[in-house]
Amino acid sequence: MKRIYLLILMVAVGLFVGCGSDTSKNKGKSPNTGGTCGNGALDPGEICDPSIESGEGACPNSCSAPACSTAVLDGDANACTARCIVEPIACANGDGCCPTGCDSTTDSDCTNTCGDGVVEGPETCDGDCPASCPSPEACSEGVVKGSPDTCSVRCDFVPIQICDDGDGCCLPGCTVDDDSDCSQVMGDCGNGTIDEGETCDGDCPTSCASPNACVGATLVGTADSCDARCETTPVQVCQGGDGCCPAACTPSNDSDCSGACGNGQLDGMETCDGNCPTSCNDNVACTTDTLIGSADNCNVQCIYDTVTVCQGGDGCCPSNCSSQNDSDCNCTPRTCASQGFECGQANDGCGQALDCGVCPSGEGCTANNTCDAAAGIGAPCASDADCGVGGGLGLATCELSAPGGYCTTLCFPMGGTCPAGSVCTFNAFANSPITCTKSCTSDNDCRNGYSCLPDLLSGTMSCLPGL
Repeated sequence: MKRIYLLILMVAVGLFVGCGSDTSKNKGKSPNTGGTCGNGALDPGEICDPSIESGEGACPNSCSAPACSTAVLDGDANACTARCIVEPIACANGDGCCPTGCDSTTDSDCTNTCGDGVVEGPETCDGDCPASCPSPEACSEGVVKGSPDTCSVRCDFVPIQICDDGDGCCLPGCTVDDDSDCSQVMGDCGNGTIDEGETCDGDCPTSCASPNACVGATLVGTADSCDARCETTPVQVCQGGDGCCPAACTPSNDSDCSGACGNGQLDGMETCDGNCPTSCNDNVACTTDTLIGSADNCNVQCIYDTVTVCQGGDGCCPSNCSSQNDSDCNCTPRTCASQGFECGQANDGCGQALDCGVCPSGEGCTANNTCDAAAGIGAPCASDADCGVGGGLGLATCELSAPGGYCTTLCFPMGGTCPAGSVCTFNAFANSPITCTKSCTSDNDCRNGYSCLPDLLSGTMSCLPGL
């Protein structure tokens, strides 16, 4: 019997010890059976875990809302789904709050803020500010003005002023030697004919009239280089008194913007109200159609600029172009007579050369392809009979060693014995050591095969065989 009591006592003690062996580590937690809420770890499908006391993964028991928003506690911590849902309040005037997504146009409590993605007040861009400004015309370059940090970026276009390769521009005074954009087949500026690379010749514009208050017109190029033309750029600055209300401007920063836009009537400087066009197309191939202004400002307008650039495939043949530089042009060859040419080589406007003949004895061919007695020195020739220039120390002769022949006569250095328009040069030709040669100031004054070079003896400039 004592043995039985002893056995019962040992079992009871063992049960007592086993029931009282809980530790603080496991106290208050559900058994970790893997992937269950309350195991102290974020398992798939859980937003939080109540056994995580703080930091990432802890379940919230209340929510605080940031400014201009509301916060609501959603879900259940015991289900590991507790979370805070934050939403901005609605745009409303006078509540002292400017929620995310609102601006000064929808909430009077908002101020013009650069970076809110809305172009407001004096801003010209917001989030979409250009990083570069490609120029629509040759010989001008786009320059970025302003800063995206202040939402004030705009494009200004300034004339190119240096000879530089690859910019699509050949400035007056630049040559193919210092600017690859200057073609060696450029037209003969001053011949009254618009050749390849020219925009005008004898009829070049001297000023440019703006087609609209919201469009600026600038004269670029020069008549001397036969590339004068008018370039237009839209006005982008918000300022009162210029008669223009750009798309990004409002009555608050530009007095030219209508405050009555939206009433369905044309007021002040409005061009439309409720019926503003959304696109422009005059169905004319030789104009570029541009929509300016905005329906919000009731100043939408269509601007139609005349195309002046010679380029194939646009369906337009501008008046200054030909089939030689524009595939849209049908070519009717020009004759020497139709151009008033009496001599020399000329372009027929279709890419072919015209031989307009040789001047009578005693006359030379000018740069305008007309015969002139004063141009006798330097005229092409095949024999002495083709030259008849008086003056000098003897009869005129044809220097056959020169390209195409060269009418000249002997002279006395520094003696002023050459005819007007020519100078006495030394060792110009092999067979005529001291002769009269045609005066010049640039290569344009000389015919093909000749350059305007200094005389080795006197230093004066004259047309000599090209180097």
